[in-house]
Amino acid sequence: MRDAAIGTAGFAAGGPAAVGSATGDAGAGSSAIAQVGQPSAEHIAYAAALVARLPSSVIDAAREPYGARAVIYALLIDGEGETRNRQLDQLARFGELGIDAETRRLLPEIEQLEPRYRLPLIDIALPSLATLSPDQYQAFKFNLRALVVADQKIELFEWVLQRMAFTYLRPHFERVKPPRIRHTSLRKVSEPCSVVLSILAHAGSPDENWVRTAFERGASQLSGVAVSLLPRERAGLRELDRALKDLAEVDPSSREQLLRACAVCIAADREVTQAEGELVRAIADGIGCPMPPLLPGQPLY
Repeated sequence: MRDAAIGTAGFAAGGPAAVGSATGDAGAGSSAIAQVGQPSAEHIAYAAALVARLPSSVIDAAREPYGARAVIYALLIDGEGETRNRQLDQLARFGELGIDAETRRLLPEIEQLEPRYRLPLIDIALPSLATLSPDQYQAFKFNLRALVVADQKIELFEWVLQRMAFTYLRPHFERVKPPRIRHTSLRKVSEPCSVVLSILAHAGSPDENWVRTAFERGASQLSGVAVSLLPRERAGLRELDRALKDLAEVDPSSREQLLRACAVCIAADREVTQAEGELVRAIADGIGCPMPPLLPGQPLY
């Protein structure tokens, strides 16, 4: 997939078009942050409406283990060129028997999907993937990672997909110890907080003045936490992975406080882009505070 590319150090400016005008304003219904871990009837209906618009062949594939692997692989296949050829060759050589052909079959319809359908499609596929055998899971993990690094860089959506997939699947297949709560406030994890808010601020705009504005608005929600805006080269995906590991060891109320700061940051310009929404979803999953999908017009906080 081709969104704003992120190298191992920094975040590329730009991203998909805005997905809505979710803001911090008061509005009908509960805020997205207030509903962490508690999807409402409105969220269920919204997700169902999105799913109803997906091609039936894609939905059918996502609901069974073999097809679900092809769906996830297809979401990662590059649009054209040598990278696409390398990815499909990877599946032909190391994938399950016939999975490259199944991926090719699904590609035309998946490539036509609007970005807003990607997360619901992943959510449908994950329970199917949880029924893989241990050996199938290891093969899936190997191939997924190979597809991501085929072009020698990691794009934002690729990182989000990996985060979502392995946060969900690891407890089914690997021994995963629950995070130990080591901090009862965010003051001891100010650097990880800086990384999270910095990467969100940079994701929202290439304009450095606006980046600072977004960061400062988010930081205003973290009273007493010494955060600072990091340059793009110090706010990349490697840094974010390390930050989320530390932040998962903070008590739940502090993690919710951080998510509120994230919401204020991405809503600073009164719009939430697809990239911002996907990034916050992955951050929330990564710190153990899963968020339901953002509803059009829903207040973030």
